[in-house]
Amino acid sequence: MHELRYTRLYRAPATKRIKMVEVPFIIAVSYTVANFLLKTGRVTQAIVVCKEYLIVLHSKALTMDRSLAKNSLRNIYITITTAYKVINDHASEAKYLRELLHLYQDSNERVEKGSLHFRLAKILHTQNKLEEAKAFYGLPVNIMEKNGDKQGEVRCYENLRVRYYSIGEYDKCRKHLEKALALSITNGYRQLEPISYGNLGVLFQSLGKYDKAREYQEKALTIRKEIGNKEGEATSYGNLGTLFKSLGKYERAREYQEKALTITKEIGDKDGEATSYGNLGTLFQSLGKYDKAREYQEKALTMRKEIGDKKGGAETHGNLGTLFESLGKYDKAREYQEKALTIRKEIGDKEGEAASYRDLGAICRNLGEFGEAERYFEDALQIAKRINSRVEMAMIYGSLTGLFLLEGKYPRADNYLDKARAIRMELGDRHGEAGDHQLLGCISYQSGLYDKAQEYLKKSLTIFTEISPKSGEAISYASLA
Repeated sequence: MHELRYTRLYRAPATKRIKMVEVPFIIAVSYTVANFLLKTGRVTQAIVVCKEYLIVLHSKALTMDRSLAKNSLRNIYITITTAYKVINDHASEAKYLRELLHLYQDSNERVEKGSLHFRLAKILHTQNKLEEAKAFYGLPVNIMEKNGDKQGEVRCYENLRVRYYSIGEYDKCRKHLEKALALSITNGYRQLEPISYGNLGVLFQSLGKYDKAREYQEKALTIRKEIGNKEGEATSYGNLGTLFKSLGKYERAREYQEKALTITKEIGDKDGEATSYGNLGTLFQSLGKYDKAREYQEKALTMRKEIGDKKGGAETHGNLGTLFESLGKYDKAREYQEKALTIRKEIGDKEGEAASYRDLGAICRNLGEFGEAERYFEDALQIAKRINSRVEMAMIYGSLTGLFLLEGKYPRADNYLDKARAIRMELGDRHGEAGDHQLLGCISYQSGLYDKAQEYLKKSLTIFTEISPKSGEAISYASLA
């Protein structure tokens, strides 16, 4: 916190002097209260205090020392942007980040400016403002390099990987992560090293390279245990749980997710706790334990609401929608997916919006509402194209393939399958390619196209076996049976 300096009183009357002294006192108290609320998980209340604090500041700015006013504004903008980041309200976070950057305009604090540019760039990217985002992305790395700030450089590379991962440019994502890791190892940044290992693990899992993914996640876990980073340790357990779920090793997956949950409860990490509940809910759904799955997803949703996490809340609504869809309760499924869509539109989460349209399309497809399903899939596709999300595009093409198979429009189905496969091959996403064929095999079987079903499922079996022999065989042989 910056030191607060009081205004010079000159020869004002005694009553006026008291009022002038009260202003910085109110500022100090409000700032302390806002940060206390934020650190104790009462994010919504912290935002209210910040906004009231800003009203006082703006009304008294002309009577205050200029340096005091500027530092006070910086402090409160930093607090309120952090609060909006916690609850994933990207639109509000971006608004106050712009205000904060304006205050840094004439500053020589290049590292702070670089960090703010990067945060704003990531938000602009999610909002589909790609050209503006591109301009902001380039500044931070140059700033960190010129200032010799190696830790800042590591964080910049880590942040850049988010951009490339989200649009499916996995090779660029890997290169930036490897740069970050190399800098961390060379400079002895033990706190940053496991972040790169963990993110590389997530990347390799996306590519179906499970042995490599496990190796990196276990390296991250080992370091976090050594340095006593409990929050990071929980993250690593959660990542390993997700990995073993992908491998069909559900007991191991449950063991890791429960370890993650235990730690998040111990350290009071509400966001991490909600994530663990969600992961366990998804895991129980895979095991066909639907009551347990619903229980955990509802716990996750309650906690997301408590901490004001809109983005996480939207994701949990989507998970509950998928769960009810699995149970054939399509009205309930649609209700939850529409709630997820509303929230994602509200916070400007374009990638999430595309996913919601795709999920709603799947519900309509299952209900035989083919025209409505196609409209939802096309809406999803348009957004995915605008934000250049190659991963989402491949998933939508796969969904459209299944839709046209059900309608008996086989040339169109083959056309979209080719498009999905082309992207999967370009990305090196073997797991996604296998999943597409497995889905199409199931849809073909339901449509009475038994030869076609066998063809798709055999292809799925081949790919799954190549990337993960034991789990791949179990998954695809079950589908063939």
